[in-house]
Parts: sequence; structure tokens; C-alpha cells
Amino acid sequence: MATATSPEHIEAQPAPVAEKAPRVEVRKIAIDNSTLSVLAVGVALFVLAFGAFTHLSGRIDSLDAKFDARIDRLDAKIEKVSSELNAKIDRVDAKIDAVNARLDRLFELIASQGRRES
Repeated sequence: MATATSPEHIEAQPAPVAEKAPRVEVRKIAIDNSTLSVLAVGVALFVLAFGAFTHLSGRIDSLDAKFDARIDRLDAKIEKVSSELNAKIDRVDAKIDAVNARLDRLFELIASQGRRES
């Protein structure tokens, strides 16, 4: 019995027949001057649009960098003003605490004077 890998199986198969490839007809395309000029205008417009896009993209990047620099400067100014304001608030709080301590001492003196008189 012949198997797929046995020599009898290989010899029993018919030899492949070489087929002729079908001929492909090649036609030349004629392009008249008006079609060629429309194509040239299209290519020129594409090149102009690409150049404008590239220029605008660079301009946008430049503006973005300027805005980033301004934002950084404004952040620094805000941080400086915030720290100065916090320092002033701390000084005012300290003064309020000092006044409250004096008032507490004054109330204690008044209360002690009232106790002495009674």
C-alpha cells in the first residue's frame, strides 16, 4: 500500500503540465495638455498647502513656547505675591494674638480688682 511519503506515491502522481501564462495587453495612456495642466496645478496647490501647513505649524510651536514662558513668569509672580501675603497675614495674626493676650491680662486685672473691692 502506498503512503503519502512512500516512493510509490510520488511516482504515481502525474507530472504537472506547464501552462502558458495568458498574454496581458498593455495599453498606453494618452494625456493631453489640459489634463496635464490640471494635474500640475493640483500638485502645485498641494505643495503650497503643505508649505503653509509647515509654516503655520512652526508658528504655532513658537507661540506655544512664548505662552509657556509667560505662564511660567506669571506663576513665579503669583508664588512671590502669595508668600509675601502669607508673611503679612502671619504678622497680623501675631499682632492679634498679642492684643488678645493683653486683653486677657486686662480682664484678669479687672476681675481681680473687683474681687478685692468686695
